[in-house]
Amino acid sequence: MNKIKTKTSTVYIENDILRVDYMADVRISISDAIENVEAEKELISSLIKMPLLVDIRNVKSIESEARDYFTGVESQQIISKAALWTDSPISNMIGNFFIGLNKGTVPVKLFSNKDKAITWLISND
Repeated sequence: MNKIKTKTSTVYIENDILRVDYMADVRISISDAIENVEAEKELISSLIKMPLLVDIRNVKSIESEARDYFTGVESQQIISKAALWTDSPISNMIGNFFIGLNKGTVPVKLFSNKDKAITWLISND
């Protein structure tokens, strides 16, 4: 499996789902967001869009510019839908804040169960 390690995450494709697993206690800046989206684009390297599973369980914060970038045109060109995987009050708050403030054209949902997130990503909903 081809993986790209960035300053804040590991980006890879598993079972036709683009994955981003963030490292512990990260604070995501705009430069981190750009680096991660570039890694995603490098892995996909085609014109197809893929579903995205983002493990935000260890994320401490996301700068507003980074949130804007994640929901901007660069990401929207490669992502068909996104599931944010959380497991704590802090990651839930970050996920809900992200979804509430950043309305993009790609459907985004929050999940506390990885399997349910994957089921939604591969469904035609």
